Amino acid sequence: MLSISQKKTKLGLLFVIALIVQLMAMPMQAMGARELSREDRTIDYIALGDSLASGINSENELANGYADFLAKRMDEAGKLKSYNKGFSMPGYTTTEVLDDILNHVVRPVYGTGYPEAEAEIQAAIADAEIITISAGANDVLAHIVINHDTGDFQADFSAIMSTLQKVKNNYKSIIENIRQLNPDARIYVMGYYNPFPSLPEELQPQLKILLTQMNNAIRNGIADTGAVFVQTGEAMAEDTKSYLPNPLNIHPSEAGYKRLTEQFWKVMSPEIVEPVIVLHDVVEHWAEPWVIDAVSAKIVSGYPGDLFKPEASITRAEYVKMLANAMQWSGEGSIKQFADREKIGSWAATAVGQAVELGVVAGYADGTFRPNAPITRAEIAIMLAKAAQISLDEVATTGFADDSDIPDWSKKYVAAVHELGVVQGKNGNKFAPNEKAKRAEAVVMVLKIIDAVKAKQQPID
Repeated sequence: MLSISQKKTKLGLLFVIALIVQLMAMPMQAMGARELSREDRTIDYIALGDSLASGINSENELANGYADFLAKRMDEAGKLKSYNKGFSMPGYTTTEVLDDILNHVVRPVYGTGYPEAEAEIQAAIADAEIITISAGANDVLAHIVINHDTGDFQADFSAIMSTLQKVKNNYKSIIENIRQLNPDARIYVMGYYNPFPSLPEELQPQLKILLTQMNNAIRNGIADTGAVFVQTGEAMAEDTKSYLPNPLNIHPSEAGYKRLTEQFWKVMSPEIVEPVIVLHDVVEHWAEPWVIDAVSAKIVSGYPGDLFKPEASITRAEYVKMLANAMQWSGEGSIKQFADREKIGSWAATAVGQAVELGVVAGYADGTFRPNAPITRAEIAIMLAKAAQISLDEVATTGFADDSDIPDWSKKYVAAVHELGVVQGKNGNKFAPNEKAKRAEAVVMVLKIIDAVKAKQQPID
């Protein structure tokens, strides 16, 4: 996008050469980044596009734009490995973005984490995990003339319609070329906001139509490509005096760029930032890492007040639900055979039905499932062995000190999961088969059986 002079100005004309030279001469402002050598820093981020990507502000100065603020957020999340906005240029159209890609353009790096002073665009795209693009406004603005002294607004609508079709086609080609170089890159494309909120009210309906048509062209261009369209119009309209303070310049202030960043981050952060799990009653508990992993993976959930209750017992229905989540069972199954089926909560009914269908549970001799009864350690061993389809030794001994106390109907299952390291003995190497299982140990056993199944599936070199 480009600035507007006080006199009658054709908005398709771009910044003066001096401004472009300024962009090429200034490095990215320091982000206060932590060291980038940590192993969990996995994101290489590049920004493509126009002056909004490069960070021209409302005073025509090169500053921190939305790309810089996005990089900062990735850095604060401990994920940013490298960042480069050197391929974004004031005045760029979709044609120029596409041409840069096709022509293997080489540009100075403006960012952080790059070993070299220059980068080639196709190589940068191939290495990137995240790519943002803002382009299309300059394509359209070339066909608009505004006189701020008189409020006169002139637009070549025929040329604009033709240009919008080109914007659509260019975006399709841009994304196709990016996908050829990097099929897995996450691509976020910025939608535009009304850059002229200070123009007379009677002109706003026309501007709204133009804005809608331009954003639709961008949306249609990236449709079915996996790229994500980032809406910015409503957010920027919330406070135009703060976000677009200069009526003679359509670039945002720092506050405006931060608002744009929030719109990007809203759709990007779920893919970048892992939610912080806080469970007060598992801090320094022996099972803390297991519990946190299970909650993060949505295998099990905690209680209100950021609690997990690791030492509480777990019911049969709760455990089957946990196991179903961990094993990612599909289908529905049926619970009709259970005499107490009305006691099985709707939240667990599908999981119990799946377990029945897979032969993991069968219920009791009286035809009940007893969903609310605390599950025992022996019952857990049986469910785990059946769920993992472990081979059984009919005459196995468990190796536990209380082997003689382990019911015959469960002994081969206990022996099988013990051999895999899924269950361990308690005080004095006792299995305690009839003891009520606790939530923490139940979680650990589920995660261990998942690890055992994965190890079993690994090919032998």
